[in-house]
Amino acid sequence: MKIRIISVRKIQSESMRLLQLEYVEKLNHYLNLEYIESAFKLKVSSQNVGYVIKEEEKSISKLIGDQDNLILLDAKGKEFDSVRFAHFLQNLLNSRKNPAFIIGGPFGFSDEFKKNTGSGISLSKMTFTHQMTGLIFLEQLFRAMKILNNEKYHY
Repeated sequence: MKIRIISVRKIQSESMRLLQLEYVEKLNHYLNLEYIESAFKLKVSSQNVGYVIKEEEKSISKLIGDQDNLILLDAKGKEFDSVRFAHFLQNLLNSRKNPAFIIGGPFGFSDEFKKNTGSGISLSKMTFTHQMTGLIFLEQLFRAMKILNNEKYHY
């Protein structure tokens, strides 16, 4: 079983990249994790929002495999506390498809893309940059693995 995290944009901050890599290394102790960044580089303006969303979704679609169970990280998705997220993750890991968590761009996903994919989860009612979303989500995955393995997180 492999977990994939697919981000529509590359991380620009080197310090943010190092923090994310730290969590990827910690998580690989528990599971096979692949963090993929799309090479998407289109500039965003208020005049081309719809076009940008469609192009981001095309970029993401090229990275999705047939065995992926897509879960969008979406502000309008279902919210969990850490324990319930751990159980949600366990159910995903018990399924036949590989969980693939998708981090979208600044305008999120189109209704059509949401309809054609799996469930959506929200990290918070607040909005985060895709870079922060990746880091926060990796930390929550790590916390979930600690919970599922009955290990202490805070020492």
